[in-house]
Amino acid sequence: MTRTIFLALLAFITLIAHAQDLTRYRVKDKYGYKDQEGNIVIKARYEKALDFSDGLAAVGQKGYMFFINPDGKQTFKTKFDGAERFVNGKALVRIDKFYGYINLQGEPVIPIAYLSIKGFENGVSVAMKRSGWGLLGEDGNELTAFEYSELGNQSQGLILARKGMKEGYINLKGQEVVPCVFDKIGPMLDGWAKVYADGKFGFVGDDGEVIVPVIYDAIERFDNKHMAVVRRDTLWGYINRQGQEVVPAEYQAMDGFKGGLAKAKKHGKWGYINRKGEAVVAVVYDKIANLDQGHAGVQKNGKFGFVNRKGLEVLPAEFDEIRYFDEGLIGVRQNGKYGYFDTLGKIKIPLVYESIGRMWDGLCFVEANDRFGLMDKDGKAITKLVYESLSYAWVQQPEPYYDVEREYHFFEDRAMFCRKGKYGYMDKTGKEVISPVYDFAYHFSEGLAKVVKDGKYGFIDLKGNLVIPIKYADYALSIKRIDPTNPDKFEVEQAYYDATGFFMGGYAVVAKGEKMGLIDNAGNEIIPIGYDYMESPSEGLVLVRKGWQYGFCNLEGKETIPPVYDGAMSFSHGLAAVNRRNVWAFVDANNKVVINWELEHVLSPMEIHTTDGGQEVVAALVIYQGKANYITPSFLCVSLYNYPCR
Repeated sequence: MTRTIFLALLAFITLIAHAQDLTRYRVKDKYGYKDQEGNIVIKARYEKALDFSDGLAAVGQKGYMFFINPDGKQTFKTKFDGAERFVNGKALVRIDKFYGYINLQGEPVIPIAYLSIKGFENGVSVAMKRSGWGLLGEDGNELTAFEYSELGNQSQGLILARKGMKEGYINLKGQEVVPCVFDKIGPMLDGWAKVYADGKFGFVGDDGEVIVPVIYDAIERFDNKHMAVVRRDTLWGYINRQGQEVVPAEYQAMDGFKGGLAKAKKHGKWGYINRKGEAVVAVVYDKIANLDQGHAGVQKNGKFGFVNRKGLEVLPAEFDEIRYFDEGLIGVRQNGKYGYFDTLGKIKIPLVYESIGRMWDGLCFVEANDRFGLMDKDGKAITKLVYESLSYAWVQQPEPYYDVEREYHFFEDRAMFCRKGKYGYMDKTGKEVISPVYDFAYHFSEGLAKVVKDGKYGFIDLKGNLVIPIKYADYALSIKRIDPTNPDKFEVEQAYYDATGFFMGGYAVVAKGEKMGLIDNAGNEIIPIGYDYMESPSEGLVLVRKGWQYGFCNLEGKETIPPVYDGAMSFSHGLAAVNRRNVWAFVDANNKVVINWELEHVLSPMEIHTTDGGQEVVAALVIYQGKANYITPSFLCVSLYNYPCR
């Protein structure tokens, strides 16, 4: 007897193991199964087919679903209108519009009598009858009355419940631990949930006890010191995790605490308070800035000053403007003249200049009598005031586009200057290391800088040697504006495009004769000049355009993805967004479609984002089914910023 049972068990295990080796295949519109060697075990005769699990697979024919074994034989006679895979010996099935679960013998273990059953989690499932929603155990026992208008997902052993129009929480035993008496209830976090009733907010615990009275018009989230901003009527204050109002709700406006201080407004005036509600920076100013390095600009009676986090007025509120706060120095304007003070109130650069720049690496530009020079943070002149422009300060012509801080002067220890109408470069000592002989100049990048003569440009090195001949020229770029309601309708606009200027990763885009190409830092044409548009390389591929069609080249100049798309974005995290007749998809470097042609628009490439829980996720912002959502490379929605999954 024992041997018979053993042999039967062994046969059953062998059967299941064999079933797990079978994989689906498709011939036209029919499905079958093959083994690991690719041999056909079950012919393709089914309209639907799911993977084998627990030795059985759900398949469909003539509109019905049934289960087969690895030999292709139907295991029990019952046919279903819908069926899922077996999990732990149970499978969800549907007959007509009713759901239930069967075991491996086809016997109902949960009656096929429910209008909906969600998957089991921790031995509990949410299900629906005509009377409403309720909880089911894995043994089929109903744990609650089916009287709820809605039940949510499990979280920390609780389930959000709605009875009629009121909300609360039930536990996994079906007990209503937070009564359904609130108009709205938030997620349960660390044993607390925000509640809303009769137009007011408060907090309840996971035992149903009211921790914060439901008397506030607004409550923000708790910070890392377990304090939350609250509003009662029109006034703001702070509560702690015990529900006590530690900062009375008596302020007209209030920011969150940073470094132990919060900006607050009372009786029309601003200052900073601590977590005890004590005014550290007197609440007497018309305006006050955010604290930066322990200091903030203030305004009182139309004049500006500067305070520190201890409340001391470093500069009294008597200046016309506080312009910058850089490297411990305060840039100010008084009577139309600019200068710098330190945080002790001592003048470092006298207020005698028509303009000043940001302080970077201990240097800034100053202007007097329409001429610029460099000065250090101690007020020592590094150059004479002889330049028409210095770096990109007050350039009196259309400026090139580049993504840098506009008033940063030095790039790779070189700053561009203009003297007597010509451009050259100086180092940080003020020495002119490259003579002013160019009609225009750009900042250095990877040891090279774009310089212009007679309407054409080339590239020089840090010593001023011409590395790449002056033979390229930018041009007016044609831009295609497509009518989103009609992919075949578009308008063409002309816009000046500064095609080149900066080497990135050893390459730069160049233009000549209204065509573009790619060169390396030795001047070799990696991609011949012949495209109507081109972007800098990204992940080893270059976005190009021929006519109005987009594709990609590799860094050997080969078109790895031919220009066949109506629009495209550069590669990011292994994927590129592409457009065809106003519908978007994502492809990989082999031009394989990874996210199908279902997107109405792509608003950003795949980028790294941080979730509210601190997790990093790669996602792109898209319009899908009329709604903005962030999706991952596996086409899963993630809730980021103000874009919840919908």
